[in-house]
Amino acid sequence: MTIHFLKLSDKFYEDVKNGTKTFEIRKDDRGFAVKDKLILREVASDGGYTGRLCAYEVKYIIHHQDFPSGIPEGYVVMSIGPVTEWDEYERTQLPQMAEEQGIDRVWLALAVGEEMFRSKFSEHYHITAYYDGVILQPEFELGLKEICKRGYKFRGNTRDIVSVIEIDVSLESDVGRVIAYLRSKGVEKTISAAYCTEQKFSTGSIQ
Repeated sequence: MTIHFLKLSDKFYEDVKNGTKTFEIRKDDRGFAVKDKLILREVASDGGYTGRLCAYEVKYIIHHQDFPSGIPEGYVVMSIGPVTEWDEYERTQLPQMAEEQGIDRVWLALAVGEEMFRSKFSEHYHITAYYDGVILQPEFELGLKEICKRGYKFRGNTRDIVSVIEIDVSLESDVGRVIAYLRSKGVEKTISAAYCTEQKFSTGSIQ
């Protein structure tokens, strides 16, 4: 099973999404096979990506040799439908593959489903903070270990005595605790963005 990233014209995108168009005719240059996943990226008339994408699975495939009089040589007709299952390898590889394609995490999550997104990123909240001083990472991390209930990721960078701190946490309840902790360390400007919660995707800021 292979994951393919394919362009899809905006004149067909809605028909695929609403289930009216349940097939794809493609040049047979990728070795398409049943159970392959297709990440279909909407393309506008000017050739640029709109940002929207959807995920489908190849249910049935007919090659030129199966129907020489109806399918041009070098092409395939594929019946497509909703993805029934993402295996562990696909769950591991897809986020990185999407990032390499320049696909935003939120659009990826909307395309492949919140459950899969959470399996990779959990309830992923990103906190960015700005600090007038040099970061003492071990000191910051010691405090984070004590307050974060389900793990965190910490990145810090200091330039010209101004530090940028980035922290990813898994629980919504940890966001407030982390921000309170940062402020206790003298950090004033803090922005929080929630990529995914259990109920919905949302973004916001805490001043």
